[in-house]
Amino acid sequence: MYWRFLANLEPWVYTDWIDECMSWKETCYIGDWSALVKFRVTGPDALRYVTWSAAGSTENWQVGQAKHCIMCDQNGKVGGEGVSMRYAEDDFIISGGIGL
Repeated sequence: MYWRFLANLEPWVYTDWIDECMSWKETCYIGDWSALVKFRVTGPDALRYVTWSAAGSTENWQVGQAKHCIMCDQNGKVGGEGVSMRYAEDDFIISGGIGL
């Protein structure tokens, strides 16, 4: 069983970490975010909840847009960060790290 687990591991770095960290800015970055935790926020208060918990502005967030979202608790402490997608006026998918 152990060898099967190891056979499925993928390398975290293909070139070097500095090159890959700068790829989004200097060339192109394609990421696989499928392993991240995802949750859906829907309903009439969905935007209000995302606005309350996100550190950044949601003022000009259009349907169909994705944003980097830093989620905070009521004390302003970071609980997690990730990508938030707005599918409709009251429908969001938040994808991020374990802290979410």
